[in-house]
Amino acid sequence: MSRNLLIQLGRWTPLLLVVGYIALTYGLFLFGPVEWNVPNIWRVSYFMAVCVAMLTAGYAFGLRHVREELRSIPWRPFFWIGTIASGALLFPSAWIYMSKWPWDAVQLARCQNIAYMDMINNIRDDVTGYRYLYVIVRALFAPFAFCVLPLTVLHWSQMRWREYGLLAVYLLSALCMSLLRGTDKEIADIVIVLLATVPIVAFRVLISRDLPLSRLVGLLLATVLIIGAGAYLFAERREARIFRSLPTVAQSQKADNCRAGDWRCMCEAESSLRHADARSPVKPPQEICTANCVKNSEQALSERPLSEQALPAKPKEGGFLAYMATSYLSQGYYGMALAMTQDFSSTYGLGHSPLLLYYSRHFLGEDFANRAYVNKIADRWDPKGKWSTAMTWWANDVSFYGVPFVFALLGMLTACCWREATEQQRDAAAILFVLCMFLFFYLPANNQLFMTADSGMIVLFWLVLWGLNAIPRRREYKVPHVCK
Repeated sequence: MSRNLLIQLGRWTPLLLVVGYIALTYGLFLFGPVEWNVPNIWRVSYFMAVCVAMLTAGYAFGLRHVREELRSIPWRPFFWIGTIASGALLFPSAWIYMSKWPWDAVQLARCQNIAYMDMINNIRDDVTGYRYLYVIVRALFAPFAFCVLPLTVLHWSQMRWREYGLLAVYLLSALCMSLLRGTDKEIADIVIVLLATVPIVAFRVLISRDLPLSRLVGLLLATVLIIGAGAYLFAERREARIFRSLPTVAQSQKADNCRAGDWRCMCEAESSLRHADARSPVKPPQEICTANCVKNSEQALSERPLSEQALPAKPKEGGFLAYMATSYLSQGYYGMALAMTQDFSSTYGLGHSPLLLYYSRHFLGEDFANRAYVNKIADRWDPKGKWSTAMTWWANDVSFYGVPFVFALLGMLTACCWREATEQQRDAAAILFVLCMFLFFYLPANNQLFMTADSGMIVLFWLVLWGLNAIPRRREYKVPHVCK
């Protein structure tokens, strides 16, 4: 009886986690250490309450409708293609985007601010056109690379030593790209995937009890180790990029640990910080950097706290760490509040993705980006450096009145994938469930699943594969032999 009760409660676990996360982030927006001056706060709060209610209704409806007789996918071909592609694409990715090689990550680990600015400069100054061709190639392999970690967790007990080696190559490739780019997203994505996939395995074990205890303990220990390492790297590199950026640059430059062009990058970073709160974006000047530039940059950062430059709000109380955490989790609601004061202009299905908005000007002859909410408030909230929640991106297509219905559809999809992934052990549904958790995790920031060609291809590929798995297999009927 208790086991059946746990199974019934487990079916609602994803909804409880998502609603709790939304309540946490919006609660930080309302009562956190940052004082946001939002005139339409009651309208925004009512909107969020309606969205959560529609999400709950959609989830409850999805739990009652589960497809039967689904087909399973062979997980090993997807795993092998994904791990091999991740290792092979590391070299062209490092050269095309950063003009570096993978082994340069060792040197750049000490100066992540330089790695990030170097990547921005390299992308901006690229005139070869190879990057656009490479984006297509990388997008084709993105669905396979994304499923590596979920399939690893789901089939941990079936993996062989060669596959453990390929998994190590995959993780090292992700870490190497993170160091070369100077960003934390690669590490954050790994943590999110593990946090979203481990509950599926736990619920499968609760239902079937077919995973050996030793394998389960090994899986949990490996998960805790990777999550802990990811959290440490995130905190360490965030501190290095904010508190130790300029001194580290000066020391690293003297020690010849960083590549040429670092001084110019730091001048641009310092100029960007000075103009962070301007009403219109100012392009950093191309300066020839000297030691005086670094000295001036240190003085500029010491005289003006970074928190005052980053956001148009004032800290109520607490230190910089609390302010930074709150700004990461809740600043998007401020952008959404500004967007809700603007009139709706439909983007006809293109506004949910900045990539589609960008190419609409080239292929459709009309710049639909000007219709988007994020660009209508660009004079007060820079869309290139600040977030406006995923709801604002969806509202570009369906208006804010249509966003609650998007939540209902997402609730239905999440519930269906959760039951199929756990009770029927369908890997395609499990991966699509992980993608739903990705979307909800980045909900206070942006519409992460359609920000790039890679993420869009991942969603479309697994959504189609999940739908095709519902097609029953053909049954061969034998013509009965009639005796004469």
